[in-house]
Amino acid sequence: MIKLIFALFLVVLCGCNTKNAPATDHETNIYEKEYKLIYDGYAMEPSDSTKRKLLSYLQTFPEDKNALHFLGRVEYDLGNYNESLLAYKREYEQDTTSLRAIVSMGVAYRLTGNYEEASRLLNKAVQLDNSRLAVSGLAITALEKGDTASAMSLAALAFSKDSLSGASIIAYADICRRAKQDSIFAVLKPKVEMVFKDNADVAAIWNGSLTIDRFLGKYKL
Repeated sequence: MIKLIFALFLVVLCGCNTKNAPATDHETNIYEKEYKLIYDGYAMEPSDSTKRKLLSYLQTFPEDKNALHFLGRVEYDLGNYNESLLAYKREYEQDTTSLRAIVSMGVAYRLTGNYEEASRLLNKAVQLDNSRLAVSGLAITALEKGDTASAMSLAALAFSKDSLSGASIIAYADICRRAKQDSIFAVLKPKVEMVFKDNADVAAIWNGSLTIDRFLGKYKL
């Protein structure tokens, strides 16, 4: 069920268009059809299988920015953060105005430990479009840099932008837990456990043995 929810989210985020195609009927466009098969199968198969298919596809269509973004997401799911960053950089090279590429590079830089570049890119994204993903990314970056006050302020702002999604709830709860904001965490914890019923990995996040990034990647959120 969680994979299906993410598949719907991915449709909104990535879209199903590929690089500029010849003016032919969509159904007869070979690379649109090939990409769509990979894209549609993502929710139903292991991430490493999707990765192999995407890499093969990109050998033929290396400038497909949607496929490059998708590859970055799959590498993230697998915990390959340096490879994820490389894919997002390739996407950005195809379109330097892409907000999603800027946000994704910022998140990937944070995951590789480059907090200065992460902050620069995520601040740029917030200036372009004050989205939850960009603000939440800044919140986690601030927390990992040791700026708890800024982290909590940003985390609350990010949560206010989307207080219903499972990813948003668990991300805010985890920031509160790590920042030792026990009263807020106490309110959010049962909400998380209601959304992710009987999920043993939630307990692993609370005891610190599983990171939120690996959780979101594992469940493709």
